[in-house]
Amino acid sequence: FQARLKLTGITESQIEERIKDLYPTSGQPRLTTLAYPGQIEIHLTAYSERSREEAQETVNQMVDKLTSRLRPYIFSTQGESLEEVVGQLLRQRGETLAVAESCTGGLLGHRLTNIPGSSDYFRLSTVVYSNEAKVKLLGVSPESLSNYGAVSEEVAREMALGVQKLAGTEHALAITGIAGPGGGTATKPVGLVYTARAGEDGCRVVKNQFLGSRELVKFQSSQKALEMLWRYLTGRQE
Repeated sequence: FQARLKLTGITESQIEERIKDLYPTSGQPRLTTLAYPGQIEIHLTAYSERSREEAQETVNQMVDKLTSRLRPYIFSTQGESLEEVVGQLLRQRGETLAVAESCTGGLLGHRLTNIPGSSDYFRLSTVVYSNEAKVKLLGVSPESLSNYGAVSEEVAREMALGVQKLAGTEHALAITGIAGPGGGTATKPVGLVYTARAGEDGCRVVKNQFLGSRELVKFQSSQKALEMLWRYLTGRQE
């Protein structure tokens, strides 16, 4: 019998520290941790010569123990992607979402709309690479761009609030950053990304420093934005 937990917002080493005493001495169930960009998976496998139910019980007992230690980071126990989980939550709540993207070039919108039925909750995606587009489409302040730059907490906040107003949605996500490999500076290195979530509680912005190739930075940026919304929708604020 097998089970799989998917986690986000935590590193593999942090997981190991939290669960190191839970590793079974008998070898049952077998526990494997796999790390991916922006996501960790824990795979559990158990065998029984007597019955499938016995193997299932062995796995379920370990799932309960792991969940008690890692609940704030587990977004799936059924194999769903983070965008699927977010979509399910929005549909259940009857709420809608819009996104504004700079360095991710539409990846966040792509992931969300890859889910069948996403038109139930997804309203609008804007890809605003130039400062002019940020000002004209989202109402970002020219002063903010001049004073803080396009990659800044202030601009990320204004992008999220701007696309939320434009689309008239309950929720909005925004991403602005430097995906690389060029474009970085001493004060704003490659991989610096600001992700923002706007909702009825206002707007929260997170400063991130991602590592890896351009593609990895873009994916991790979209994953972090989705994580922020997932945490709000489930009340799992860090």
